[in-house]
Amino acid sequence: MTVISSESTRAMTSPSITVWRLCLPYKQWHKTAKISTSSRDLLLLTATLEERSWVAEFAPLPPFSEESIEDVMAQLPEVAQWIETWIHFDVPQKAEASIPLSWAKSIQWGISGMISSNTLANAQKKGGIQHLDVHTLLPPGDEAHALAGECAEKTAFKVKVHPDSWEPLLDTLRAHHQQHPDSRWVLDVNEKGSLEWLYEVDTWCKKHQFDALQYMEDPMVVRTPQEARTLIEQSPIKLGFDEFLQPRRRQENYGLNEGLESLKGAICVLKPALHGTRHESITLIEQAQKVGVPVVISTLMESSIGRALATDLALSHGSPTYTHGLDTGHLFEIDLEPFGGKLQTTFEKLPVKPVVCYSKTTLT
Repeated sequence: MTVISSESTRAMTSPSITVWRLCLPYKQWHKTAKISTSSRDLLLLTATLEERSWVAEFAPLPPFSEESIEDVMAQLPEVAQWIETWIHFDVPQKAEASIPLSWAKSIQWGISGMISSNTLANAQKKGGIQHLDVHTLLPPGDEAHALAGECAEKTAFKVKVHPDSWEPLLDTLRAHHQQHPDSRWVLDVNEKGSLEWLYEVDTWCKKHQFDALQYMEDPMVVRTPQEARTLIEQSPIKLGFDEFLQPRRRQENYGLNEGLESLKGAICVLKPALHGTRHESITLIEQAQKVGVPVVISTLMESSIGRALATDLALSHGSPTYTHGLDTGHLFEIDLEPFGGKLQTTFEKLPVKPVVCYSKTTLT
């Protein structure tokens, strides 16, 4: 690993900045339609100045993210220089507004969180974080075991489902729902379905009196706002859209406002880490609210640090009608300590020791 160094002769008031690259192991192999991995690769930045400290997590996840870990690492010297200018973040709104839009989206989100982290930590200590309805992501392929074990006391769930093997899975969900009538479900299809299949599922649900589905997420590939409108009008099941509004999908094909307008009658699933600063996500949510589209906040399989920031956003701006996709921490074998915890405790537990990839004081 090449270590990027910076001048160690700065003024005594300059912060000490260190960035680690680390892998948080999952309890079991995590597979989706687009990724298959046993751990979560991310960067963790800490800044310390005058007995105060700040932390930021940069957790891109290709192919969902436009950037890779290496892309983020290339921007670390510029990020460090910005932190030295704005450290203390006494005027949070002004500091966030100064975050360069040329930075990777995961950096923008992480730094935005660093700016608000002290406020969030204080709110948690004072009990300011109120109750929020969330759904638990069940491990793909091990849903029955999870429902009978560590997730038995949960009340809302998200399940990865494939059109080629959906009936046995829905039988499992129905059996659990019969024992827990208050349970609610989100089915994530990862764009592998079809309109005909949606009607099959709807027929099955009516036949078995299974009415606990909140919505079906990303049922099939949608490339344009017109395709989204048509699918929403034709679908017999409530739909949620995640990938359709992600920056890598939109690019220059259609604008955000046009995309949101086309989701009337459906749900927007927002992963803040893919959209940049907290302000960018809030702007998107407010635009969605203007056209009557509820927004569900979801994580990008981040550590407890990223999940706490997403939770804060869901509490302040998310839809109160639907559960939010924030309960993914149970999938980790080892997670980062929450705000106020000692990171070193986690580092010592990791099977692969973190590597310092940026430090102000590291010499080449």
